[in-house]
Amino acid sequence: MVAAASPAILPRLAILPYLLFDWSGTGRADAHSLWYNFTIIHLPRHGQQWCEVQSQVDQKNFLSYDCGSDKVLSMGHLEEQLYATDAWGKQLEMLREVGQRLRLELADTELEDFTPSGPLTLQVRMSCECEADGYIRGSWQFSFDGRKFLLFDSNNRKWTVVHAGLGTS
Repeated sequence: MVAAASPAILPRLAILPYLLFDWSGTGRADAHSLWYNFTIIHLPRHGQQWCEVQSQVDQKNFLSYDCGSDKVLSMGHLEEQLYATDAWGKQLEMLREVGQRLRLELADTELEDFTPSGPLTLQVRMSCECEADGYIRGSWQFSFDGRKFLLFDSNNRKWTVVHAGLGTS
């Protein structure tokens, strides 16, 4: 499921390291991190969001975004800097597209040896870290109902199955 879908959206994420530099205001003098935590609910209850993204820069919350309504729910300390970047519109577009793609993949998922207690929830953490020396590291982590099952290392483009019982059939 995810292994087939995710490579199609990975090229859209090439902009992440540049956003770290733009937002930090310090260039490469410090190490920085950017995380996007997607929560996708297959069959949400009435009034429940089907896709929400929580984001952090340097472990500080800065964004809550609803993919379904395409609305920013809250912004943190970086709000003014975000709106000043040319890449911000592209970033919101990328979040929306990734959320929609993950939702489609979740709808087609059949789990092996796993029965969710409620609506099936997919969590995806997309991480980008830029070290002080300029080295950039990226990764994806996929979980169902909090149980990690798949990792992707963007640097070596390697997939790792963490929990085979949560794979798809």
